Amino acid sequence: MEKSPLIHYTNAQNQADLQQILALQARNLRKHIPPDEAAREGFLSVEHDLDTLEEMAIPHPHILAKSGDRLAGYALVMLRRLESRIPMLQPMFENINCLDYQGYSLRMANYCVMGQICIDRAFRGQGIFRGLYQTFQRQLAPHFEYLLTEVATRNARSMGLMRK
Repeated sequence: MEKSPLIHYTNAQNQADLQQILALQARNLRKHIPPDEAAREGFLSVEHDLDTLEEMAIPHPHILAKSGDRLAGYALVMLRRLESRIPMLQPMFENINCLDYQGYSLRMANYCVMGQICIDRAFRGQGIFRGLYQTFQRQLAPHFEYLLTEVATRNARSMGLMRK
């Protein structure tokens, strides 16, 4: 049995990292994969551009999982100040801002969103999702009261990972 490559977790540090995110994202957009594969493997709904990724990463850079120089996966950081930057995500922020959690209005809370998360097909099933999630939590929890995310219910693979 072939040994899995060593994965290390780090932050996006330059445009080359952001370009790798965009390339992995493009390969996994729902519009680029067949429906049966999307149902089985999961998919991405939102397509970002380089300027948006750069803006999103200030002051908290995106979380990366790498095998050597190869991007194995990523988790994007999305702050409230960008809620109008990506029209497709505006309803998510509107919903969050209408929610109460344990009697506390999230509209008044200091929160950030774990935006899109994606694992390269060659690296799936190796615990990278959990590693990205834990790294995201470890780096950002000191700065926010809540770390939130949204998952499309039609994305069965992502729903299963979030339940874990």
